[in-house]
Amino acid sequence: MINLVAKQYSAKTDGIWQQSRVSGSQHSVLWSKRKQKQDESRTYYVLPDVLEDNKYGLLYAVICSRLGSLLGIPVLELHKRKALVKSNGEIKTVNIITYSDYKKARESEISLEDYMSLYEIGRSGALADLRNVDSLMINRNLDRLLAFDFLVCNQRRMGSDIQIVTSAYGYFRFAPFSGFEHTFTYQCNSDLGRIKAFEPMCEVFGEYYLGTSSLTENLTLLSAPALFKELPANYRGVIFRGITDKELPRAVKDKICEVIELRYSFLLKNDCITLKTEKELEEEERAREKAARLARERGLEEDMTLEDFVK
Repeated sequence: MINLVAKQYSAKTDGIWQQSRVSGSQHSVLWSKRKQKQDESRTYYVLPDVLEDNKYGLLYAVICSRLGSLLGIPVLELHKRKALVKSNGEIKTVNIITYSDYKKARESEISLEDYMSLYEIGRSGALADLRNVDSLMINRNLDRLLAFDFLVCNQRRMGSDIQIVTSAYGYFRFAPFSGFEHTFTYQCNSDLGRIKAFEPMCEVFGEYYLGTSSLTENLTLLSAPALFKELPANYRGVIFRGITDKELPRAVKDKICEVIELRYSFLLKNDCITLKTEKELEEEERAREKAARLARERGLEEDMTLEDFVK
């Protein structure tokens, strides 16, 4: 078990432990500790507010992290740990989240919200402006995020929840996606009766920086079907690993699985996601380009496919 009590309140930290503000969050505290070796990265510890109404929030974030990894979504890898913390003078054992620094040498990060403000880009144009960036990976990851937030009923995707990693060399990329504390049955306020009655395919509205307030309407903003991996049959054992029924009641786990399976099927059925790999998509694109080039050379119709030409 991690003992954070001594680390938080001891004056003899030698600058190793540092408290940071968590953008967009009033219910968690972020502490970080740099490893002793210079070549090792910083480890972050996210502590929940023990009085917070969303008592399943950190567990939901861990579940989404594991689910995202299974589906090939570039999410932040989170780990659930037990820790001793002090609240109102009382020491308690709570769940916390730990994760490692994802930045490389000479890289820094800035929230998407601050990035847009820095370059004077209006909030309403945030998604359109990012779409205009000449980067296939940027667009594919945006599509993945929109589709994955629909899958997990994410009701809060603030600009501060999306981090952009910038480099001294001039490039930028998305940091691994996080901000999944307000997902699944969050709107039920941990009420088991409401959770059991929650309709998995109901319309979910929330605060969404990149798109509209409707998760379903945001699917119409996809530039192409989002790249997903197939949902494995054993996914339940993976996403709930180490999470006891006391921490997260079985009824809540059952409802989460119902949400995942029904919404995943909806995404597949409506061509919002594709199970093709990036390599397969690149091969298809090359085939289309070859067909168009052959058509131009032979004076054929521009929309003729390679298969039509061969025939």
